[in-house]
Amino acid sequence: MTTACAIPVVSSPQRVKVAHVGFTGTDDDRDRWLAVRLWLKRSAYRGGAIDGAPIEEDRVDLSRDPRRDFLCEDLQYDIVVTHNLPPFSMVARGAADGAFSPLHSNDAWRRRLAASSADLIFMFGPHGNAISLNLDVPGYNCLWVAALPPLTVLVPQEPGHVRPSEAPISYHDMVEARLRHLPELEANEALDLSHCQLARHHLELIGRMAALTELRLVATNLGDLDMPFLGALTRLRALVLDQTGISDAALETLGRMRTLEHLSLTDTTVGDDGVHQLRPLRSLRWLSLVGTRITDRCIASLAHLTCLRSLSLVRTALSPDSLESLRRRLSDCIIEGEEDEPFEVGAIRAVCPG
Repeated sequence: MTTACAIPVVSSPQRVKVAHVGFTGTDDDRDRWLAVRLWLKRSAYRGGAIDGAPIEEDRVDLSRDPRRDFLCEDLQYDIVVTHNLPPFSMVARGAADGAFSPLHSNDAWRRRLAASSADLIFMFGPHGNAISLNLDVPGYNCLWVAALPPLTVLVPQEPGHVRPSEAPISYHDMVEARLRHLPELEANEALDLSHCQLARHHLELIGRMAALTELRLVATNLGDLDMPFLGALTRLRALVLDQTGISDAALETLGRMRTLEHLSLTDTTVGDDGVHQLRPLRSLRWLSLVGTRITDRCIASLAHLTCLRSLSLVRTALSPDSLESLRRRLSDCIIEGEEDEPFEVGAIRAVCPG
């Protein structure tokens, strides 16, 4: 006689319905959604399995086609995310950019958010968060989370299946989140993955980001053999490779990236032969060679970069006479040598500044 065995039933993760209010598909919009999921995981929302749960995203915005006004609708959601709402006073004066509902007011948002019956409401922005808008939504407590941009989370007064985290969302947290969700960022125009360990599949994904114009890979494990992946980025204008493992061999690839306008190679082992490879970059306007191995031999190569307007040569072996000669040959360029203060690398816009 055989004994019947009970087969355990494994329940599928419950679908999560998310409203993105004001989502227009920008890099910042995608970063905000990454920050939300990071907070949800930290707060053990639905057991902390948010990354594996099926998510239904509803993007509601007046500038999309079809135009939709969140304040005029009555749909309910598990999560609501607002993307940089303007202050009410700016909308009233007509000083806010974009399209906004004629109902945009404190009372309208209070009623609509309460009616959404959401488990959690995330409001981003220096002006569009719950505190600055003075939104006292019935049934919710307001939690401030230190992040860029600022974030407030409206948590039910009886939170149920969530343990609200007050931990800040740091620059490094966001960089790691981008790396984990890199396939979702294919449409990004700017990307910062600094201080990360990059695997081959990450580089392959970066190489397919056809819209990318700005890339920061500071203090990563990037090396000479990885450069062909970046060579596929035909629209790239700004590239920061400070403190990476690249050397002269990598600059052959950079010399073919004719759209580059800003390039930082600070604290790499690039030398005179590498700088010679940059001569074809006729659009280059900003260049940092701080802490590299260049010598007086590179002066002729640098003099070919006639579009340069800013050049930093601090902590190099260039002699004062060579610097003075280069200043005469590039008279429209501000050149900083050992006697000057170095540039701020922040001259190239960071995707998520630290």
